[in-house]
Amino acid sequence: MTVSAYGAAVHHAVKEPGIRPAAGTPLDHVAREVLEMAGAYAHDGMDFLSRGDQVNAVAAFAYGAAWLDAGSRLGLFDRTGSLPPALESGEVPPAYVTPLHEKTTRYRGMLTRALSAVAEAPDPASPLRAASEAFLTRAREALDEGNACLGHSRPLMALSWYSYGHGWLDAGVRTGVLSIQGDRSLFAVSSP
Repeated sequence: MTVSAYGAAVHHAVKEPGIRPAAGTPLDHVAREVLEMAGAYAHDGMDFLSRGDQVNAVAAFAYGAAWLDAGSRLGLFDRTGSLPPALESGEVPPAYVTPLHEKTTRYRGMLTRALSAVAEAPDPASPLRAASEAFLTRAREALDEGNACLGHSRPLMALSWYSYGHGWLDAGVRTGVLSIQGDRSLFAVSSP
């Protein structure tokens, strides 16, 4: 899948997620926040793509996709399937080779640090505990996928996986299935 096809898939998914919780309930509020974040990043990705910036576009699309997938995992949306990164190996325009290397290295570090800065939030007896475990597992898998892509000289794909993994952690914090135990600046939340 090309970066533009991935972006179109994320952009389409944001338009029709089908919010499940009843209007006005706390879970409805959570679903709308998750959808707002996914939509903002899908929009940003389209803007970057229109300017020829595949590096920032793919990072934004993958991050938005993670929010949608995380919301679906929690049962907030009526949608099937998921949108993990699945990009073709493509040429990155020469002007973006250095920014791609810098951003990929930075996102790898951010995801690594973010994984060590969160913990499962729900009580072990809560049904939401399984969700927190799934969110952490998905983020760890994304880190592993990104590292494997780097090992195969596929930095754009690696960046997409790192961004996707971080999106799962951010969504976990925002939805309350994960709690921040370390550096809050790694997450899309305000200070308490």
